[in-house]
Amino acid sequence: MNQLRLTGIAGLLLLGIFVATAPSIAVAPLQLRDLTAQTVTSQATIVAIDKQTRMVTLKGPSGENFEVHADERVQRFNELKVGDIVTATYSQALAVRIRKPGAPAPTKQSESLVRETDKVGATLTREQTITVVILEVNPAAPSVTAEGPQKRQYTFRVRDKSEIQDLKVGDKVDVTYTEALLVRADRAK
Repeated sequence: MNQLRLTGIAGLLLLGIFVATAPSIAVAPLQLRDLTAQTVTSQATIVAIDKQTRMVTLKGPSGENFEVHADERVQRFNELKVGDIVTATYSQALAVRIRKPGAPAPTKQSESLVRETDKVGATLTREQTITVVILEVNPAAPSVTAEGPQKRQYTFRVRDKSEIQDLKVGDKVDVTYTEALLVRADRAK
């Protein structure tokens, strides 16, 4: 993800929410497999604030300006000042869980918002889960072909063939995409 897009997302989520915390995925140990995780941190400086419209102009790390709307959930909006530094740490992860026959399907979507104890930041966490059915396991590639919602077929290459050695045609696999954004607004020095 490039810096501009990250800063834009960070700004939107920062001023649209001011949030904090990561929910846990309730699955039995060894059934959840992390496929990939990535974290990026970026900063922007507040260059203008329109108190009436609640629009905040941020200057990104490459010098680009962009505006974000601070909705009513931004509890510290009136404390924001020109020159304050907005720091955003964006994390994303992909995990899979092999669901045993008869086990309940996971929650399709969840969102949480938690403030830091110092109240200058928060983390917004979103998870989305889809269930796919394994159609083919190819340890030689290594890859898996699965059918998801609306009968769409997906073929995924995997880094390590041991990740798919226990899969069988017909297995239901829950794929969970998690993204979290920790945003802080620190006073200018």
